[in-house]
Amino acid sequence: TIRSEAKDVDFSHSSISSFVTDIHYVGGQSYIFPLYIYHDESKVKLLDEKASKPECVPNISKEFLYALKEALCTEPTPEEIFYYIYAVLYSPTYRKRYEEFLKIDFPRVPLPPNLEKFKNLSELGKELVELHLLKHPSLSETEIGFPVSGSNTVEKV
Repeated sequence: TIRSEAKDVDFSHSSISSFVTDIHYVGGQSYIFPLYIYHDESKVKLLDEKASKPECVPNISKEFLYALKEALCTEPTPEEIFYYIYAVLYSPTYRKRYEEFLKIDFPRVPLPPNLEKFKNLSELGKELVELHLLKHPSLSETEIGFPVSGSNTVEKV
C-alpha cells in the first residue's frame, strides 16, 4: 500500500510484485507486506546454493487466521486469504466506506459474511493479481500486432 503525504488524497494504491521492491515502489512511501516471511535468515548465505532454505511461514496474524476460520468454518489457504484481501482493497465500496480512515491508517480488512462471499472475492482477487502481474490467460490472446512485413525485431538502436 502507499501512504500519501497529502491527507486530502484518496487511498488508491495497492499493488503486487513478483520481485523484490523498495519503499519507493509506486512512489512516495510504500509499505510492503509479503505473503510469506522466512525465519533464520541469518543462517542462509545469499549465494550459497548448498545452504538449506529457511522456514517459510504465512505473514498473516494468528488472530486474523483464527477469526477467519471461525467466520468461515474452514481454514483457507494463505493464497486464498491474500486474494480476498487484494479484492477488498480494490473494492470501490470498501474505499468509499473507509475513505477517511484510509487517509490516516493502514487498511483494516473486514471479515467476510460467509464462505460463499469469501470464495467469490478470493477468485476476483486472484484474477486481479494475474492481471496486475501480466499473467492472466486473456493477456496472451491480444490482438495487437505489427501490420508490416518483417520479423518485428529491433536490430539497430
